[in-house]
Amino acid sequence: MSKRLKVLHVISQRPDSTGSGIYLQAILNESARCGHDNALVAAIQKGSKGTPPGLSDDHCHLVYFDPDNKSDMIVGMSDVMPYPSRRFRDLDSNEVRRYLRRFREPLSSMVLGHKPDLIHSHHLWLLSGLVKDLFPDIPLITSCHGSDLRQFNQCPHLRKQIRDGCSRIDKVLALSAEQKDEIMDTYRLPADRIAIAGAGYDKTIFYADKERKKTGTAAILYGGKISRAKGIPWLLKALARIAPDRYHLHLAGGGSGTEYENCWTAAAMLGPQVSLHGAVSQQSLAQLMRNSQIFILPSLHEGLPLVVLEALACGCTVITTDLPGTREIKNRLETNRLILIDKPAQLCSDASLPAEEERFVDALHHCLEELLSQPRVDNDSESKLSYFSWASVFSRVEQSWFNMLNELDISCT
Repeated sequence: MSKRLKVLHVISQRPDSTGSGIYLQAILNESARCGHDNALVAAIQKGSKGTPPGLSDDHCHLVYFDPDNKSDMIVGMSDVMPYPSRRFRDLDSNEVRRYLRRFREPLSSMVLGHKPDLIHSHHLWLLSGLVKDLFPDIPLITSCHGSDLRQFNQCPHLRKQIRDGCSRIDKVLALSAEQKDEIMDTYRLPADRIAIAGAGYDKTIFYADKERKKTGTAAILYGGKISRAKGIPWLLKALARIAPDRYHLHLAGGGSGTEYENCWTAAAMLGPQVSLHGAVSQQSLAQLMRNSQIFILPSLHEGLPLVVLEALACGCTVITTDLPGTREIKNRLETNRLILIDKPAQLCSDASLPAEEERFVDALHHCLEELLSQPRVDNDSESKLSYFSWASVFSRVEQSWFNMLNELDISCT
């Protein structure tokens, strides 16, 4: 039986609402199930619910930000978050120092009270570097979620600080083999300090309905943040070319700011064949997936998108962009219900060539037309999905915890 560890989990975002938050909560749940003693430092908005399920108040220290104060919002690991946020690219050096100072006392308090055997942080970013500054002798393992890699490219003024801080992390967890290579190149970390853990889905929530009813109008579902980076403008342009009586689009997700409002406005212009659900619970999203034939995620950037796994588990045929994380899923499952299309070539992080954008719309339109005319037949990928269950993911995470401690020659009681 594995030794019981005391683990402090650290994330600079809300411990919910996004893929990294869902990942964190799943790791917390599986870790507790396996007998480990967990504590958490996380960001939260004033007025939001507090301690995540499964943690006692004395094992959780939340750093509160003000969603109504533009200078005091959570700084998002994506430029568009499903709640009010600021962007790292807009922070100057003084603001970065003040931001990190907010986490110093909570981290020190939890380390003093919890006395962790190791710290598990999320994102190869500023907070992980701060953890190593404050506690150089405590083993640190960090999960990369992909958004950190994108932020590194978008924030040249922070690169040296990020790279210097992350160079001292003892072990990094990547989502895929391709992401491991990108981490090595971006952060200049050796291969032996990076393990591949992947990401997972909750099979108690996301499962197929064997009695699914077929209707004449196909239900198409998008689930995720409502933003340009998720490909929504191009999806809506592709759907505008399809007869409205052939589909019904369900948009589920949260967001904020001008992009969010523009996407909702454009979606509403398609007419009554569009339902706008806003942010929904995991249970509600699963039911929407079970009621849909097609799930679509035309993102320009992803780590390993959990919603793709969830949609496949619920029986959807999935259309998504060809990215390292989606290729990892495709290669693992060998399913014909996962269709990858090329994303538009980008001039920079926020702009694409007009011709490439048109090609992207054409590809989405062609793929949707094909599926609406001839739906994909399910094949046997259910058993292979077990690799992406949270229990399997956590077994790889836990093994990396113990491997790190053994490599550092640290014993735990």
